Amino acid sequence: MDWKSEPAIIDSLSDVDCLLAIDENGTSTLKNAHLLNDNNKLFTITGTYFDMNYYNQIMEQVVEFKESFWLNGMYKEKRVLLHSKDLRKKQGAFNPKIVDYPDLINELDELLSSLPIKIYSASIDKRAHFAKYVTPFPVYELGVEFIIERFCFELRRKGKKGIVLLESRGRKEDYFVLEKMKKLLETGNDYNDCDNFSNIIGVYFNPKRTRNGKQSYWPLEISDIISYRIHNYVKTGVKDSGFVYIEDKIFGYPSYEGRGIKTFP
Repeated sequence: MDWKSEPAIIDSLSDVDCLLAIDENGTSTLKNAHLLNDNNKLFTITGTYFDMNYYNQIMEQVVEFKESFWLNGMYKEKRVLLHSKDLRKKQGAFNPKIVDYPDLINELDELLSSLPIKIYSASIDKRAHFAKYVTPFPVYELGVEFIIERFCFELRRKGKKGIVLLESRGRKEDYFVLEKMKKLLETGNDYNDCDNFSNIIGVYFNPKRTRNGKQSYWPLEISDIISYRIHNYVKTGVKDSGFVYIEDKIFGYPSYEGRGIKTFP
């Protein structure tokens, strides 16, 4: 299936140098944004850069991690998903009655710290965004655009071709994002012409699991975990232990503010 014709799932990778997996934390709706408080005003979206030279190595590390805590990496006959919300709530596969939770978090930290990845993230204060603009731009698409600009800068610098992988959020929502992405790649934006985005050769939308539940699209899981850690850092201004383990992977480290971590407005 041509990825430009409709939202498509990608199952295999070939003739590509790298993949950018994008996931988010917080809600993207601007409804009643003026009523949001400091706990729910923030929307964070994060892209994790995976070089194909290390892709299989990282996949093996993720599989090994899961299988060290769950038999065959499965829970209730489905592949365990590394989902930040479930982890924080200690629910499902992460119930302390099922796994050694402190050991799980320690091993997850070590796993993330060891991965040869790069991180691009954008956080949008929806309350301030709504107050500043008469017609606020949809925050999901705005955040994606921030990330893609920085991803493409890296692709051009290295002369590489990449694809973008987003989590499927529903047919209607995926179509909307795809059309926005196609327009960005074909015409550019106010700051960059289309040549700046020409190194992206595909945009895909995958769920976190396959339909039978036996496999997962683990790059999205890694981005989900990382995105929450950045979300929490931007919200609190505190570099907790979870953030410290990924900090040196943020684009522009150690001067990543405004680069690997974009806040808006």
